[in-house]
Amino acid sequence: MSNTSENEIKQTTNSNTIIYPADFCVNSQGLFHLVRDSDGTIKNQEKIGNKIDIVAFGTALDGKTPSAVLRFQNRNKQSSIFILPLDELHDYNSKWSRRLVKEGYILSTKNKKLFENFIFSTIAIEENEGKDWQIIKKNGWHNHSYVLKDMIFGDKQGIIPDVGINNKFFTCKGSFESWKEAAKLAQGNYFFEFSLATAFAGVLMSLVSIRTGIIFHLYGTSSAGKSIAQTLGTSVWGSPAQFISWKGSQTGFETEMVCFNNNFAAIDEFTQAKANDVQDIIYMVANGIGKARATKNVTLRDTNSWLVLGLSSGEQTVEDKIAETGKNPQAGAMVRMPNIPINNDMFTNLHTFVDSQRLVEAIERQVQNNYGFAGQEYLKYLTENYDEIVPRILEKYNEYEKELLPLNAGLQVREAVSFRI
Repeated sequence: MSNTSENEIKQTTNSNTIIYPADFCVNSQGLFHLVRDSDGTIKNQEKIGNKIDIVAFGTALDGKTPSAVLRFQNRNKQSSIFILPLDELHDYNSKWSRRLVKEGYILSTKNKKLFENFIFSTIAIEENEGKDWQIIKKNGWHNHSYVLKDMIFGDKQGIIPDVGINNKFFTCKGSFESWKEAAKLAQGNYFFEFSLATAFAGVLMSLVSIRTGIIFHLYGTSSAGKSIAQTLGTSVWGSPAQFISWKGSQTGFETEMVCFNNNFAAIDEFTQAKANDVQDIIYMVANGIGKARATKNVTLRDTNSWLVLGLSSGEQTVEDKIAETGKNPQAGAMVRMPNIPINNDMFTNLHTFVDSQRLVEAIERQVQNNYGFAGQEYLKYLTENYDEIVPRILEKYNEYEKELLPLNAGLQVREAVSFRI
């Protein structure tokens, strides 16, 4: 503790005008508890931790878990956002302070209780009422805005991203201009064009009221171009390594599908999928609902949900893989994951290259070093022109239904509906 005069205490006001209690001070030196004499004069200040701002108070979209949204500089001098659920402050067993320190905040252990008092005293101030923000827990659309990791495209007011997504997803490298060179080489080769169209279409599904996802499955020989088609698609949104593996468990699929909500997911190595799990995974991915699970207190956790447009690849058809179990594929599974054949004869535009192998190598070189920008530019365009673009997309979407659906169509209906996006 140290002796401090009134003039030496400079209270800072954060960008969202949250008012702090008189007994606490946030300035460039840190967060302090102010000890006053009986006449109100500041006698001492006790440092609780480094500088930290309460950006806002908010709740998740489900209306549960009121939280404090905190902002501070971590040990690397980078701005960091930390979501602190208020119920954890009342939980003796909660590890919230450990998580906060792990994120890079320096908090004095002996002053943990004072930190809690700072949060609750700030909430109690009448002027801070009505400043609740929405905490967005996963990627995707929120009204006319789109949240991607820690980025908000469109109107940012009232939104705090708390996606917590794996850092290997939705990263950028190189430049958008260089990536476009790869996209030009895709022109004239329909399965490359289809992959790119699928990658961009994922964010449109909820805009046209599609509620069920789909996985398009490219199948063919190992040298047919399936993998590079998928790689081209993933490069729209991030690294070519941004793949989900069919070798994974159903629980792993569920976790990663949430990351790709309202977006595009590439799923590789279908040949190595566990045949007994394939139909269950297809239904789970397309239906967009994870398994119900209980907490340690035997109450139900919130169930994971998502809406994803997927692109799978492998040498087997869906029917061939399911046949390994000795069972026939269910019609519903086939509609949710239609097969698309790929072969070398489908390279119809080699551009200036002597053969398809040289074309594939050129595309691969380009996307390995340039990726992630196209998706972000796309989101900027959609959100900045939302009121004009979305009605046009919906109009075209409905037009394609009439063109694609034959009269008296049965299961073809759902497949055609999927392709029109």
